[in-house]
Amino acid sequence: MLEFMMASDFRRVACASWEQGEYKSTFIQLIQFRTAAAANEHATGQLHYVAGEDWSSESGDALKGSGNGHYAASKLRNKPGYLQMYRARAVFQRGDVMVDIFVFDTKRISKNEIRTLAERQLERL
Repeated sequence: MLEFMMASDFRRVACASWEQGEYKSTFIQLIQFRTAAAANEHATGQLHYVAGEDWSSESGDALKGSGNGHYAASKLRNKPGYLQMYRARAVFQRGDVMVDIFVFDTKRISKNEIRTLAERQLERL
């Protein structure tokens, strides 16, 4: 992945993560590229995962005000020997910065929760 990023005019990345309660984790990545076109290309590629059938129970909803952003909450992932896990993800791009947000929990994550988190990050850009 790093080789791909370097070939795609990657400039720098800032990450933040935190845990809430025993099982809920949130990860936010702000990835800056040298050009807006490179950020858009990477965001478009990541949006295919958000819309993918194995990732999400829905194709995802458009993130208002972002242009190309989407968010989705996944169906339950249940593998023997592992905790049941829900995921939510938001991906959007503004200018030369692409934002990727993940939330994981053993309880259902509402689309409203991931949308609100994405909208707050979008406002900060």
